[in-house]
Amino acid sequence: MVDKVNKEFAYYPDVTVYCGKPQHYNDDEKSLTNPRLVVEVLSPSTAHIDKGTKLYHYQTIDSLTDYLIVYSDVPRIERWYRNTEQMGEWSSDISRGINDSIEITSLNFSLKLRDLYGDILR
Repeated sequence: MVDKVNKEFAYYPDVTVYCGKPQHYNDDEKSLTNPRLVVEVLSPSTAHIDKGTKLYHYQTIDSLTDYLIVYSDVPRIERWYRNTEQMGEWSSDISRGINDSIEITSLNFSLKLRDLYGDILR
């Protein structure tokens, strides 16, 4: 994925969802420029990048509505989303605990953390 504003930055997220026809930078199929949802799974060595630099750059992508930061060691997901009630400003919420769920309203999708983490944490 290529940041349209700062084209020198390219990231390869763990999961990317787009809607409609994929758009690419310079016809490079690996450089999706119109993601709708991006998911990064945290590891100790990348946490500061995923929650810092990548978050900043992802928020400059016009098509992006949601960015999920998934913790690998505890049932916790940080959701950054474009808040339509606040003129497109970014907001965040946190789902935590095996009995919690995450709502991705822009995609009309809900996920129970229990289904995501399954037996990993038992």
